[in-house]
Amino acid sequence: MKRALCLALLLGVSILAPQAAESAYGSSAAEATNTAAQDFGTGTIILTAVANATDSNTQKSLALSYNRANQAFFYVTNFGTETLNSFTLTQTNSASTIRYCVAPAGFKSNSTMLCTDNTNAILVGSGTSLLNKSLTPALPKTTTYAFSSTRANGSGDTVGIKVGPANITSSVTNS
Repeated sequence: MKRALCLALLLGVSILAPQAAESAYGSSAAEATNTAAQDFGTGTIILTAVANATDSNTQKSLALSYNRANQAFFYVTNFGTETLNSFTLTQTNSASTIRYCVAPAGFKSNSTMLCTDNTNAILVGSGTSLLNKSLTPALPKTTTYAFSSTRANGSGDTVGIKVGPANITSSVTNS
């Protein structure tokens, strides 16, 4: 009887001991399940330079038309479904300086540095490739910002806009 009791006790300890050791050291697998509905969707990313605020989507580069003061004005419109927080602008004339206004009416008359709401235009920069320039505030879908270009020489300029998934304002939230 003693022998059977000792054998049962020994088997019980050897069967339970590995499980107790795993729990004590935290090596047991943990699992969490979120039962709330998760929304997933698709959208389009289309940002285009256009000559007029009301122009339709061309998805092409835009040749700028400069006035006698070496100023050109154009618009960048978000034709997509996503809010964009940045973009890449390419231009053929590295001596041109690009700025933009958030004000709906754009720039004050004959100014590339002052917006119609009397705020200063936001500097994008100069050079042939202005990478991942922030838009402050972000550009919502179907919205247009006014841009200006001031050239330092008599050369023409063509601008192009590039955007991708990295330029989208994130809408992922954790709860």
